[in-house]
Amino acid sequence: MIENMESVNHDVSRKRKFTDPSEYKRNQIRKAIIKGEKYVNHKGNETPAKKPSFTCGCKRNCLGEFPEDNVTEIFARFHDLGTKNEQDMLLYGLIDVEEVAIRRPRNANPRINSASFKYHLLIGTSRHIVCLNAFVNAFGVTTKRVRRIRELKKACKTPEDKRGKAVSFSVSDEIKSLVREHISSFPVKESHYLGGTKF
Repeated sequence: MIENMESVNHDVSRKRKFTDPSEYKRNQIRKAIIKGEKYVNHKGNETPAKKPSFTCGCKRNCLGEFPEDNVTEIFARFHDLGTKNEQDMLLYGLIDVEEVAIRRPRNANPRINSASFKYHLLIGTSRHIVCLNAFVNAFGVTTKRVRRIRELKKACKTPEDKRGKAVSFSVSDEIKSLVREHISSFPVKESHYLGGTKF
């Protein structure tokens, strides 16, 4: 009887203990980044919490036109969103794309922008045009992130967070068939190791 109890206890102890995925360090770091909170990365370096900036440095000082309480509220509401996708969609909706109607010569630099962008901050129910620096500083995001979102909007694509997701590489049946035919075309040579083998 005692031996049976010991074996049962041993089996129970060997069962895999499932942990909550939210407790994984990578998920905790990702959540902290979304919330703008302080976190320690995988290398042990501490990243301080994000804070809104109340200046933009442009000639109009467009961010300075708003009370600091409004900017703080914009920052807080943005980082209260649960996912990066939701945050990106908010930024996406506050960026307008306008095609540049200037004709350029054939030998013009292809890197010249063919569209201009307008950035807005939502104060109450009103949209207010601001410069890029004001837009970035109010939300506490990087210029690189805003540029990625505006290029997606220019291409009429919506942002999607694919971090941590496996990429599926599907192959059509036609390609599979061509691969099989190609392999079948190789000359078959009998291995000399099988010559004297009896089954």
